[in-house]
Amino acid sequence: MDRLALAAELIIGHDYELAIEMLKKEQSSTGLYWLSLLYRLFDKYAEEKEVVEAGLKSTLESDLVEYFSARQYWQDLDINKKMVPRQSLHMPRSPLKIPDPEDIRKMCFVTGGDSNYFPLFVEAIESIRATNSYKNCDVFVFDCGLTEEQKRHLLEDLQVKAVSDPGWDVNVPMTCQLNEQGAITQYQTPIGFKCMVARPHMDKHFPGYRYYMWIDADAWIQDERAVDLYLDYAKSQGIGLSHHITFDTYDDHNCYFVPPVLTPENKIFLKGKPAVIVSAFCIDIESGIFDQWRENFYDNIKQQGFWWNTEEQTLGLTFHQRKLKHLVEHQNHAALVREGLPIVYDNDNVLHSARSNQVLGTIHMSSGKWYHYFPSQKRTHPIRTNEEYQHHVQQYGWGSLREICFKHKIAPNQLDVPNRHLISCRFRVWPWEDKPEIKETLIQEAKRVLVKGDVCHV
Repeated sequence: MDRLALAAELIIGHDYELAIEMLKKEQSSTGLYWLSLLYRLFDKYAEEKEVVEAGLKSTLESDLVEYFSARQYWQDLDINKKMVPRQSLHMPRSPLKIPDPEDIRKMCFVTGGDSNYFPLFVEAIESIRATNSYKNCDVFVFDCGLTEEQKRHLLEDLQVKAVSDPGWDVNVPMTCQLNEQGAITQYQTPIGFKCMVARPHMDKHFPGYRYYMWIDADAWIQDERAVDLYLDYAKSQGIGLSHHITFDTYDDHNCYFVPPVLTPENKIFLKGKPAVIVSAFCIDIESGIFDQWRENFYDNIKQQGFWWNTEEQTLGLTFHQRKLKHLVEHQNHAALVREGLPIVYDNDNVLHSARSNQVLGTIHMSSGKWYHYFPSQKRTHPIRTNEEYQHHVQQYGWGSLREICFKHKIAPNQLDVPNRHLISCRFRVWPWEDKPEIKETLIQEAKRVLVKGDVCHV
């Protein structure tokens, strides 16, 4: 029995992994066609690309040429064009938390970044447009180094209200950092850091709204009930802000907290209080929080210099100075990828927390900047030493998912890790394909080979 017939028996018996191994040794055009279908069945598109190239070289049959040519066209697309937005997720909502339409009309979303972030904040905006309640909200983008074509796409295709270069609300030509010996050094402030300086001034750049919802360029909304919660907290206490998923409190073991971003007095005040993360938050302009945040921002820059997360720590300082109590918890906002925290997804590709098995509200892919401050924590941090994430690190080096994917020009679900679901968490995913139809095509092909003893295809 030849390899194609053996592969046919394996396919009929649903032993697809062995069938793939068998077909890797089969160089006929039909064998390559089957292998392409099998790789598509399991979303192994990087492997399929090589098969498609081989298929175009090996076949003269017109229908297979047409098939391989179509697959080659798809394979040649930019990675962000290959991936498609997730299907909208609309979960049952508490009547007590459903926002008032009048409040939504007074609300806007703001994000921003440079050209490297562009594919990601396109996804952030797409995730807003996929919601039921917030899809028609105005969206604003801080232009911190976008190309003209990128700005055109935002304004015309995604219907962004405005794309604006915020300039420098505060003059910070140099940014402070700690080197590996713990000494303070400085580097020229990157243009992308305009976003950090602009965030405390959102209401000045885009006036006319009551509620300002910030979402990082590398974050997105999966379950809009999380946005309901941000807005609800903004209405009740002036701000909806997230509890930090990794560092529960501001303490000396917190890499965020050790660099002298804040004055000594402010650090003493914050020590032991719940730590916050500002990748998504909502502020009521009438609460006065923007004004107090700016005051803290200016004061700490004046005394301590400008640091990578000065605006984040000063917003946390503002929160606790006001003695506010309610933070959006981890299941509603999760900075998952930086820490390598385990997540799971069901058959509909819905992301859940492996801690609580709850559907995650907003997903922050995160940047992982603090590795620079304390390299020793790469070896000792308990969350980052799990086997799956260590494999990821060995393959691709330290850094966030965003940084690694841009560096290697690959999509998150192409990364070679044992539990790929740990990091397949972009809003855009591989295109949905009719898996039952692919299976049926494979089975029909296999039956024809076994019954007729020849090779046919459809």
